[in-house]
Amino acid sequence: MTRPRTVIIGPGRVGRSLAGALRAADWPLLGVFGREAVLGVPTPELTAALESAELVIFTVPDRTIAPLAPRLLAPHHLALHMSGATPSAALRVHAAPRAVGACHPLQSFGTETSPPEHFQGVAFALEGELLALEAARELVSALGGWHFELDLEGSPDGKRLYHAGCALASNGLVALVHRAVQLFGAAGVPESVATAALGSLVLGTARNLWHASSPGDVLTGPVARGDTAVVDGHREAIDAGVPDVLRIYDAITAELEDLVRHRVPR
Repeated sequence: MTRPRTVIIGPGRVGRSLAGALRAADWPLLGVFGREAVLGVPTPELTAALESAELVIFTVPDRTIAPLAPRLLAPHHLALHMSGATPSAALRVHAAPRAVGACHPLQSFGTETSPPEHFQGVAFALEGELLALEAARELVSALGGWHFELDLEGSPDGKRLYHAGCALASNGLVALVHRAVQLFGAAGVPESVATAALGSLVLGTARNLWHASSPGDVLTGPVARGDTAVVDGHREAIDAGVPDVLRIYDAITAELEDLVRHRVPR
């Protein structure tokens, strides 16, 4: 399809990063607009951009998607939002655009604007109506990513389950690394060194997952080897040095043991 003239609503980390990547891909971006343009009477610049736009992308907090949609969307618009938790139907609650969809990047964004390559190779979860999905697929291709599609008709709670999985893998990882840094600290390793060292370890695991067909394919370590003596040694040292971490270690060990029992031999 021809790349649609586009307006982005929401100049936060994702919106700024997306705008930079689209400009680098020669996508017809008409502008990025924030609160000062959207709230109250729309500015002339926003009004003109929306009149010309074929696609409106919302990169705003979930709670603001449905309230903003009727203020901005017209019947000629395709509309996408980039939330992982909110179904695309939120864009239709009070508005009647041509078609609606959701296009969520499985990527984390730091405090600064990310460069265009931050989207390259990234998976995007798509769902919504046909014409909006076509625009979303073209968008993902222009960004250098790849996509898969959620079937919310077959799984009405699929969006929340999907996003819970994202949160567990990404945000949960940060919490787990925080506890691992505490163990390093008890071993005398400074926090900054521990964080960087564990970051490189996690990056290696992530690379392995990228090329795997199942998490069990990349599992290594004492539980995978059945080395109970090493696991018992871990537990003894944790209980003596950082006892608050022991319950987490035990819970993760139980999950690893279950994964070992159920992984499919290759």
